[in-house]
Amino acid sequence: MFAEELAQRAAASRPVQELVKQLHSKHFAAQQNGHSWFSMNLEKDCGLHVAEANKMKECFEEVARHDGFVFDVPSGESPFLYTFRLEPTKGPTWPGSVKALLITMKAKCKQAASNGHASCSFDLVEDGLLHEVEASKIKDSFTRAARAEGLNVKSWSGLVAEKPCFEIRWGAKVKRNAEDGSLDRPRKAFRAGA
Repeated sequence: MFAEELAQRAAASRPVQELVKQLHSKHFAAQQNGHSWFSMNLEKDCGLHVAEANKMKECFEEVARHDGFVFDVPSGESPFLYTFRLEPTKGPTWPGSVKALLITMKAKCKQAASNGHASCSFDLVEDGLLHEVEASKIKDSFTRAARAEGLNVKSWSGLVAEKPCFEIRWGAKVKRNAEDGSLDRPRKAFRAGA
């Protein structure tokens, strides 16, 4: 049918394929950074005029769905702003940004444990030095990575519900020496002959 031919032609057109190419590029970058979502605005990110974005919106959505993308349909003030959801990255190989957060979190937790604490708080914005938007994108991957380290991770909003802050708990576990029943204490490393 002629209608199907036109729909196929519109979906395969160069402008729509350019949008899809940008979508795949943003998707790849979000995955590499451990994000759980990313957004794309046809007007601002892709440089389309409002009238052109309106005309291409339906074809773009159809091709994005066909390529397996899950997104929230734009509404309200931003009729061309799409939010695409991603599955959080799975370990044990974490993206560099998640690894950096883990290193910072481990240092803070070690300091708290050295003070006899069984938990500490970790704020992705303040402790992890992330922008609030970046923190909201990476929080699911960070949570999964911290749990993979054997930690109990709870979202802790404090006074601000949107604040990406967590309570990291490790508890108090004491190992006993199997021979004499005494407590095994971590030994400090020292150099021979020092």
